[in-house]
Amino acid sequence: MSKYKSIATDFGSPMPHCITYMQAATGHMKPILGANDEAGFFIWQNGKWDYLTGLNTWEDQGVRAMKRLQEPGFFERVDREQRASCNALELHAFRLRDADISVYSNEDLAKEYRSLSNEWIRMCVWGHVINVLDFEHYALSHKIMDFIEAKRVENNVSESTAELFSILTTPAERSLFIKQDEHFLEMLKAVQSDKSLLVLFETDENSILTGVHRFPVLDKPLDSHVRQFDWMQYHYDGPEILDRAYFIRLLKAELHQNANAEEQLRQMREKQKELAVKQRDMENRMEFSGEERLWIQVARACVHLKGLRKDVIFRSSRNVRGFLTEIGKRLGVSLKHVRYLTMDEAEALLKKNQRADETELETRLQKSVFYADNGRMTIFTGNHVEKYRSLIVAEEAQVDVRELKGTPACAGVARGTVKIIVHADEMGKMNEGDILVSVATNPNLVPAMKKAAAIVTDEGGLTCHAAIVSREMGIPCIVGTKKATKAFKDGDEVEVNATNGIVRKL
Repeated sequence: MSKYKSIATDFGSPMPHCITYMQAATGHMKPILGANDEAGFFIWQNGKWDYLTGLNTWEDQGVRAMKRLQEPGFFERVDREQRASCNALELHAFRLRDADISVYSNEDLAKEYRSLSNEWIRMCVWGHVINVLDFEHYALSHKIMDFIEAKRVENNVSESTAELFSILTTPAERSLFIKQDEHFLEMLKAVQSDKSLLVLFETDENSILTGVHRFPVLDKPLDSHVRQFDWMQYHYDGPEILDRAYFIRLLKAELHQNANAEEQLRQMREKQKELAVKQRDMENRMEFSGEERLWIQVARACVHLKGLRKDVIFRSSRNVRGFLTEIGKRLGVSLKHVRYLTMDEAEALLKKNQRADETELETRLQKSVFYADNGRMTIFTGNHVEKYRSLIVAEEAQVDVRELKGTPACAGVARGTVKIIVHADEMGKMNEGDILVSVATNPNLVPAMKKAAAIVTDEGGLTCHAAIVSREMGIPCIVGTKKATKAFKDGDEVEVNATNGIVRKL
């Protein structure tokens, strides 16, 4: 049998995202890249999963994607389709959040779920093209780094290759993360501009919650903020949903620290203008060819689209929570267990008005394999799990690693204490100035990332979440070290040289 390797590890349950991604990769890529992924599978065990593919599958797909990018109009199509599919899923998920699902018939629920699943698959298809461009082999990053280095030497440019790479590949488009910060600061500015609101915020949280309705200048924006950004610590399946009380606590904390909202907004907007000026200046000094400029534009778009898709995944996961809860109610199982049903299983049970087998779903939750071949899903439990584990090529054991290399995502140097943060539950151990080390980051880890003096990840290239957010925050960051979470442990003192892509134990 084939051998496999783990390309991603995370926490969360299968549906809707994980299964639809695997169906997209193994069953829908041939028309776009000329071949589907080799059969792959997820292994679930107590809420943690590993995504396994053939040893060279994503590298092969990356080569295919890089070749197709040289065809006129191909990337414009990827860009257009990814944006459209993200928008369609967002609109559908928001509609389900607002709908009275309780009045839907079982047939209606099944139809909605099938439609939602198809939209999720479409989003994953185009997201997969972007993923394989720069995953593990880092073909896109290396291509751009190589010609930046050559042009830097040729034109005697003073900045390092990492600095040039970081600035040139940063997108001008604002991420949802930046939009959230801007909207939050606008609310803070409204409070700081109104003496009566300032008086209200000197009271306790309950008094603010009940009193804020008297102030439309904050009340309506607060409702809008919750609706748009309550998902930011939800991840795939929550249960954390941010509410008015959470954002009021944040506003109160910022006021207590004498934050100047107007000045922070000015600095954010100035930073965006400075980025555009720096990019134009660098491009002129580097004297890029037309083809090189095109690859940089591709990189900027990929960075934005990768972040957009990730944000849409988590926001949509939050927004369909009520919909999936209602399906569970009809099938006699919890929301947690609904997520371990495939689309086909859920649809069949709804149409037949049958209850799901809760014992089987609990078994899947505890330990199971979801295997996909040509988009078709098979589920294994029991001894089959160990059989599939035996197909995984094990990583070499780490022996006193003192130094690791990775891809510079945001240049800079920092020293600090390592904190391994893989799951949101671990963020409590993160202190200001620590070095955040993770397999990969996600939006629900942003509170810990804001405290970090530097960020280091096992996975990722220029389009990964850590690379995107570190640039937005201006935090030194190295991605793609492959084994930082194994080489270092909590309490290690390290130096992160993100200008040269080196993490060194002190």
